Amino acid sequence: MLNPLRIGVLDAHEIARYGLYLHLLEQPDIAVVGSYASYANAIQDVREKELDLLLIGHLPSGSNRLTLIKALNTEQPELRVLVLLDQPDWATAVMLVASGAHGIVCKTQPLCDYVKAIHSLVQGELYFCPRLIVQASLVNPFGTHPGHAVAVRARLAMLTPRERDILHLCAGGATVTQIAADFTRSVKTISAQKRAAYRKLGLKNDLDLYRCFPQRLA
Repeated sequence: MLNPLRIGVLDAHEIARYGLYLHLLEQPDIAVVGSYASYANAIQDVREKELDLLLIGHLPSGSNRLTLIKALNTEQPELRVLVLLDQPDWATAVMLVASGAHGIVCKTQPLCDYVKAIHSLVQGELYFCPRLIVQASLVNPFGTHPGHAVAVRARLAMLTPRERDILHLCAGGATVTQIAADFTRSVKTISAQKRAAYRKLGLKNDLDLYRCFPQRLA
C-alpha cells in the first residue's frame, strides 16, 4: 500500500476544523497529521512533519491568508495549499491562486468534493469549485487584467485530458481528421470531444480558441 497523504487542517473555527478532521480521517489514503487553530502551529508542522497538503479555512483575527500562502509557497514549494471559502467569489479566488494556492473549495460543496480536490492537488492539478468556474465565464475573464492567467487555468481544469490534448493540437493547426488519425479514433468521436470542450470553455469557433488560449494549452 502506498504511503497515505499527509494532510493538515488549519481553521480558527473549531466546529469547521473538527468536522473536516473527522471526515478526512475516514479516508483510507489520507493521514490527518494535524488540526490547527493558529497558523504558527500549522507552519511548525509543515516544517517538521513534511505535510503533502494544508487545507486553510478561516484564520484568527488579524492574520492575513494571502501573506501566509505566499510564505508557504516560498518556503515549502512542494506543499500543496487548498483554501476553503465560505462562498464562491471569483475575485478572491484569483488573488488566492496568484498568491500560490493550488485549489479552492467552498462550504456550499459536499464533503466528497473536498477529497476529490485533495487528490487533484497532490496529482499536480488545480481544483476550482464548480461555481467559481461559472462565475469566471460570466465576468469575461479573458484579457490582459491580472486575473487572466488564473482564469485560463481555471477553465482548462474543466477539461478531460483527451479534450485538452485535442484543443492543444487544434491550437497548433491540426485538423479534426488529422487528430482522429493520431488517436486512432473516428472523426465523429474527435469532433464530439472538441465540441464538448468548446461548450465547457464558452468558445464558439476556432477563432475564439486562438484568441483566448494562445500558447496556453500545453
